Amino acid sequence: MDKKNYECLSHDSYTYEELTIKTIEPDFIEKIRRWRNAQLDILRQNNKITKEEQSTYYKKNIWSDMGKTPKNILFGIFNKNTLIGYGGLVNISWRDKRAEISFLIDKTFSHYEHGEILQKFIRLIKQVAFDGLKMNKLWTETYDQRTYHIQSLEDSGFKVEGILKEHYIIDNAYVDSLIHGFTQKDIKV
Repeated sequence: MDKKNYECLSHDSYTYEELTIKTIEPDFIEKIRRWRNAQLDILRQNNKITKEEQSTYYKKNIWSDMGKTPKNILFGIFNKNTLIGYGGLVNISWRDKRAEISFLIDKTFSHYEHGEILQKFIRLIKQVAFDGLKMNKLWTETYDQRTYHIQSLEDSGFKVEGILKEHYIIDNAYVDSLIHGFTQKDIKV
């Protein structure tokens, strides 16, 4: 399949220091599937995804929806020239000018490295959302046991907007889910 670009974006890649995000390409999706299947304990995904399911999802939900108002805008995350993860804006509400942030990297990175990469990714995704797409709000949901991830969100200016108590079961234990948000008004001048 040929590379496609989102009509709503003025660029197909964004860079900060050694981290680059590039609009999603067909060559990325097998690595993404493997990363997702290896990290079910941090995702709202219950079962492993097959290659066919992954291919079908991207055909129906991503490749066919890259116009001016897509529901999701996904990027491959590159450290230097190596694909290390993916993420983007999902569950976009164009009417309300808000989007959920999605982020997943290869689990071989330490918690410290994860935090550094997440903060750089957030810097780039804010540029895409606020400068490029004129969004008003970004939000994300994180399980409470991911303290390093939560700290990186908060270090990037996100604030806890709500806690869903005992909302999920992970490893046979209830965990809380934290909702963080960041709005245009939170951008420091």
